[in-house]
Amino acid sequence: MHFHRPVVAAVCALLSAWSMGQGCAPYTTSTGAFGIFFNERFTDLEQGVPVQTFNNGDRFFYRMDDQSLRGWMDGHAVSIPTKGPVEVRTSNGRFAWKDGERLFTLRAEGPLLIAGQTGSFSVTDSLIAYHDLQEKTIRVYWRGFNTIAAQLDSATTKPQWLAGPNTLVFHIRAERRLMLFYHGEIRELSKEVDGAVVVAGGDVLAYMDDGRKTFRVFDKGTVSDLEDLRPINAQAGNGILGFVSGTGKFKCYRNGHSHTLCREAPSSYFVQDSVITWVAGGKWYTEEKGEAVLLEPYVPERWEVNGSTIVYLNLDRELRSYSKGERVNISREPNIERFDVNGSLVTWTTSQGLTRAWDGGERWEHP
Repeated sequence: MHFHRPVVAAVCALLSAWSMGQGCAPYTTSTGAFGIFFNERFTDLEQGVPVQTFNNGDRFFYRMDDQSLRGWMDGHAVSIPTKGPVEVRTSNGRFAWKDGERLFTLRAEGPLLIAGQTGSFSVTDSLIAYHDLQEKTIRVYWRGFNTIAAQLDSATTKPQWLAGPNTLVFHIRAERRLMLFYHGEIRELSKEVDGAVVVAGGDVLAYMDDGRKTFRVFDKGTVSDLEDLRPINAQAGNGILGFVSGTGKFKCYRNGHSHTLCREAPSSYFVQDSVITWVAGGKWYTEEKGEAVLLEPYVPERWEVNGSTIVYLNLDRELRSYSKGERVNISREPNIERFDVNGSLVTWTTSQGLTRAWDGGERWEHP
């Protein structure tokens, strides 16, 4: 099955929801010390920069050059035992990794083995989906329960699915049926779907129903028609859809209503968490209450989204944010090279080599 997948730019990152409150955020000092800012304190953890980092709300995980898996949780540093290089997936408060074919997640008491023979897997805010090689099934680990979502035929070696924060969509190709796992239950969405346009988000998903010949939306348990024509493309976030309609208009869906944002398709657009942003005519926009809002008359080189908040560097490389109509100058220091965001925390290093943190108007500096 071929699902339509959102285009993700290197300049953007999907992170945890802003509304979570303070999490922990990583930093790297000018002397090369890597650490965590948590509970209004800077804690140096390593000398050297990790090869990979995983933001996880009030927890944080990372890998060093030796491939060891380490982290910060419950206010202290942790080391996670592995037998070799691991494949890691993380989402808002959810963390899992595959060590060989064994799939693990992390609970307060330590690592928990989910499956012994695992193929592909995905992690979202509330669930872990994986291919059980031994059973030949797609399974879902949700709220401590491990459920079979689909039984696969012997010829299926690489099953495909789409997972949103709390939704899992999979296609039974032989029967053309589109199925959904949502809130612990499995339901049929359509008996006739080719799978060319399917997108999954938090509490919302959209798909082209080839039997009804309509583009449909599932929103918190209710299914309704959005458009008669097949959309050109679509993306889904938390309670929001963005799509280019069959007539070329750029639209969004939120709270049961569809809104036209542009009469023509933008050059690019991104749906992340509960925010939609797009570029049209060299300008950068977002949406507020179904209306287009100009963010900047240029496209920033980097931005990140958390929940309903956008954090970005302006042309002078100063840190700014936008959330629900409110604009905030996080830092007026120019030439910021990089910044990190996790939860409501923002950390960055100034051009003078100082490491700083910001949360809701409060600011701290690394000693």
